[in-house]
Amino acid sequence: MIKVRFVPAAEVELLREVAYYSKASTGTGVRFQAAVQAAVVRAATHPLGGAPSFKETRSVLVKG
Repeated sequence: MIKVRFVPAAEVELLREVAYYSKASTGTGVRFQAAVQAAVVRAATHPLGGAPSFKETRSVLVKG
């Protein structure tokens, strides 16, 4: 599995969204963060499995 890192702006955005979902409804922030983590693991495990995206990147959908 390859190493995955978030650029600082993406990490800030992720934490902001987790907080938003947590305030919206109990448990949704935790579920959202788990869904993002699962997508990260899928992308790291199968780096060519996502849809081709901008330049030499690929997109992986967050389920749920």
